[in-house]
Amino acid sequence: MINVLVLYFDFVSSNLINFLVSSKYSFFVNQLLSLDVLNFSNIKFDLALLFLPKHSNIDFVPVLIALLICSKPVLVLDPLKNPNSKKVSENSGAVAYFSYPVSIDLIDKTILKILASLESLIYMDLRVNTKNRLVTRANKILKLRKKEFDILTLLLRFPNKVLTKEFIYKALWDINYSAKTNTLEVHISSMRKKINQGFDHSYIKTVNCIGYKLI
Repeated sequence: MINVLVLYFDFVSSNLINFLVSSKYSFFVNQLLSLDVLNFSNIKFDLALLFLPKHSNIDFVPVLIALLICSKPVLVLDPLKNPNSKKVSENSGAVAYFSYPVSIDLIDKTILKILASLESLIYMDLRVNTKNRLVTRANKILKLRKKEFDILTLLLRFPNKVLTKEFIYKALWDINYSAKTNTLEVHISSMRKKINQGFDHSYIKTVNCIGYKLI
């Protein structure tokens, strides 16, 4: 069963809700009444649908970032058809943007296509199957620990983008980053050795004082 999280500010499509009720999806709908607490890590979902507000003075970016921290794909639906909102959504990491109204069939096909593609993450000769947690490089099977696998998967979802230590800690440990801990560095070091052994190119770059980047 695919779990869909539907979030909205002041507008949500009744047609979409009716579709979800009669479809193969399990879903949870939540109205965003406050931006003070944005933690979705305790909610079990495979994909999020975020309806942007009809009133343009409401800032939706903190919600989008909080969803992306959960390492789940986010589809944005915009009732205002705002070009700037589209640009911000795509640059922030949303996997799809739709101006509303949009065909329910198109949303359904997009959801299935995204979830199918996310089961297999490919970057050059590095492949990760998230369903069976299998990692290979040039067809060589790599044995990673759970957190190493989770870190690599997160980096693969954002190739060529710097992920801050704060972002990674929040996504994978649900805690705020502290400069006093080196837990992430230890996992990265171990994972690098396993991924790079026997190869010339190193995929994971350390961005000093900031975080890490898949290159």
